[in-house]
Amino acid sequence: MKTLFVTLTLVSLSFTAQAMTKCVDADGRVVYKSGNACPPGYSSGAIQSDTFSSSGLRDGERRMLDRIEAREAEEQYYKREARRFERRHTLTFGDRKRIRELEMEKGQLSKSLTKGSKSWSQNMGIREQIRGIDRQIEQIRSPKY
Repeated sequence: MKTLFVTLTLVSLSFTAQAMTKCVDADGRVVYKSGNACPPGYSSGAIQSDTFSSSGLRDGERRMLDRIEAREAEEQYYKREARRFERRHTLTFGDRKRIRELEMEKGQLSKSLTKGSKSWSQNMGIREQIRGIDRQIEQIRSPKY
């Protein structure tokens, strides 16, 4: 919105500036008049063409507009990168559902460790299953590239 305002302002100023004619009277006074004709008693003088570029903007206005456009392009780049980062780190519904299922399975295995008397090898097997579930959950939560 700001760029549009600045651009329209600069363009409107440039159209006004391009339609101006420099008129000099006999005493050397300079008058700028819109249009191509000078009033009687004034001679037409040339406006320096290096003041305005072909786009109608002065050099300072062109540099200011270029800085604004560069700043906006940089902001757009960072917004695009932030959205890309969020997409990589966002869990889908399916991911959340699978994590919940794994956590429920892990909870059941943990309860089975505390209930009843199991042999040492059975407990080791259950702990290994719990570690496997933790690895699966970690993989699901890791960024997708």
